[in-house]
Amino acid sequence: MNCLEIPLDLEGVAVEGIEFTDQGEIFITVTSTVDGTDCHVCDERITDFYGQERTIILRYLSILGKPTYLKIR
Repeated sequence: MNCLEIPLDLEGVAVEGIEFTDQGEIFITVTSTVDGTDCHVCDERITDFYGQERTIILRYLSILGKPTYLKIR
């Protein structure tokens, strides 16, 4: 099997998977590896898992000339 490894150079995330579409797009699913964050409502520190919001899709740098997107969970 041929394999190409390209680092994302993003701190605090782990790659869960990569999808290649028939339209030539690349979708990379990432999740946070950070232990906690500050609440966007009350500013308190959150360390407990409350669930996941909707997946956010962001345009990333092209890889090998192909449109690439990050799916953030």
